[in-house]
Amino acid sequence: MGLADDLVSDFSDDEELNSELNAESKEGLINSGLSLHDLVNRQDLLAIDSVSGLSKVKPEVEKTIQKISQLIGKPVDKVVERDFLSECNEILDKIMEEILIFHTFVRLHYHAVFPELEALITDPVQYCQVVKIVGYTLSKSSKLEEELKQYLPQDKVLVISMSASLQAQKNTQSLQEKEMQVIEEACDVVQTFVKNRQAILEYVISRVQVFAPNVTALVGPTVASQLIAIHGVLGLSRTPSCNIPSLGSKSGNPGYLYHCDLVQQVYPDFRKQALRIVAGKVILAARVDVTADEDYSGSFGLKWRNEVTEKLEKIQAPPENGPTKALPIPIDQPSKKRGGRRIRKLKKQFEMSELRKAQNKMEFGTQEESTTDAFGEEIGLGLAAKNSQLGKIRSIGSVGVNQAKMSKSMLARLKNKQGGLHNLSEELVFNNPEILEQKRSLEKPQGK
Repeated sequence: MGLADDLVSDFSDDEELNSELNAESKEGLINSGLSLHDLVNRQDLLAIDSVSGLSKVKPEVEKTIQKISQLIGKPVDKVVERDFLSECNEILDKIMEEILIFHTFVRLHYHAVFPELEALITDPVQYCQVVKIVGYTLSKSSKLEEELKQYLPQDKVLVISMSASLQAQKNTQSLQEKEMQVIEEACDVVQTFVKNRQAILEYVISRVQVFAPNVTALVGPTVASQLIAIHGVLGLSRTPSCNIPSLGSKSGNPGYLYHCDLVQQVYPDFRKQALRIVAGKVILAARVDVTADEDYSGSFGLKWRNEVTEKLEKIQAPPENGPTKALPIPIDQPSKKRGGRRIRKLKKQFEMSELRKAQNKMEFGTQEESTTDAFGEEIGLGLAAKNSQLGKIRSIGSVGVNQAKMSKSMLARLKNKQGGLHNLSEELVFNNPEILEQKRSLEKPQGK
């Protein structure tokens, strides 16, 4: 064998080795425990053999569906089905988490075909349904409008068909048939999860109506089953209302009650207040469910739901804007003053005195005299100073009406006080013989 033959044989051996390594690596990607979260970051769709096999919740969902089919035809056993309800609530949360993961996978890889679709449809389930129908043939989307109308309203169908036709005219990156099959399989998994979730949810609704009819009528079957799964009806009735909004909250996310339709239909600014109102009514409904026997009507829950709805509508109502009223026509006539002798007499008490009038007058061409008061301020005297120099200031005087006056009670007290002093002086005179003798000597008539 020559050198050329050796090189050819070595090259063929290397090709066989590389093909074996590629096959082993591909099998390793498929069978080496590829997790569902790794599926989102996987760029090579050809290396994925089965998308549905990556789901960890799928076996649990199948077992739950089988058990539900067995329990539906039997009478309700509250002891057995109470624990099973909590399991159903956990599975519902897990199903929703995996639906979001598969939606993210489909959205990342289908972006190369139709990038505008993720902005037009934000719902994960509807997005996967549209991807399954449209596929990578965007030019034929107008022929698929009837099929799209089963899942979307008319206006969205029209927008999607127009956007798809415009996108088909552009030179976009297309996917291979095998890659599109992987994406469609992920869409099928999402639709299967949606059907199973609906079946589990219907079972929960039918059973929670038996365990807590009033709580179910108030907040809905989904939220009611989630609250009951944590504490049970008896434990829920003993829970303080301030702790209800935090039930089910994880890593800063709101609790189960936050997702109630009564709270979600309120504006975000009023949701905290709505949570407090609904939480108080949930406790009352749970207490009624504990005490009521064989009453599945939920009349109290419906009644309180209507009350909460009316109260929240009243809270959100904007303030009433009444019509602007015109100002009244102003009345120009002078206001009526009360007259009479009593009022005239009262006014005279506050009239300006003659001395003050003289002080306010000045003689033309003559310097005004002034004085300084106790506060150091200079006060002009006017004509009052001229009259004082002539000795006529007393002639000015003041009107008797505006003189200082005392009340009758003050005058009576002063009179009594003066009479008491006079009696005291007489008593001192009679008790002192020397003073009494001097008084008698003064009273005797002098001899001629």
